[in-house]
This record gives sequence, structure tokens and C-alpha cells, in this order.
Amino acid sequence: MAGLVDDFLYAAGAAKPSPHTLAAYRRDLTGVGARLAAAEDLEVAELRLSVLSKPALRRAMASWAADHAKASVIRAWSSWNRPSGNK
Repeated sequence: MAGLVDDFLYAAGAAKPSPHTLAAYRRDLTGVGARLAAAEDLEVAELRLSVLSKPALRRAMASWAADHAKASVIRAWSSWNRPSGNK
């Protein structure tokens, strides 16, 4: 998962977001990813794209959203739904 997050941040960097925005994207992606991994009984390093499904991501996002502010939830959802630019 770490490589996928790094790829996403590299692609997002083309729009020249602030370092704070990039750090927030990293926290959002890894935080929701950790919830997804836990729900699948995996370590984050074991998380693969094959586990990502709409229902699994929605459950992970709901779990993560329960203890985060509305603005953070909106940003995280946007991060997870944004194409990375990689094929």
C-alpha cells in the first residue's frame, strides 16, 4: 500500500498542492487503508488492490469517519476516489 500512496502523492504533486495538503492526503489514505486492512484481518503491508471493493471501502471509510471531522471525511473520500494518474 505504501507504494500506491507514494504514487498517488507524486501524481497529486503536479497540481502543486501545499506540503500540508499532501501530508493530509497521506494521513487520509493510510488511515482508511489501515481500517480496510484490519477489517480484512490483514496487516497494512499485505493490503492489495484485490481487496478493494465498493462495500469494503465504504465500511472502512465509515469506520474512519466515526472519529474524524466532516471536512477530513470529505477530503479523505475525495482522495480515495481521485484517479492517481497511473495506468
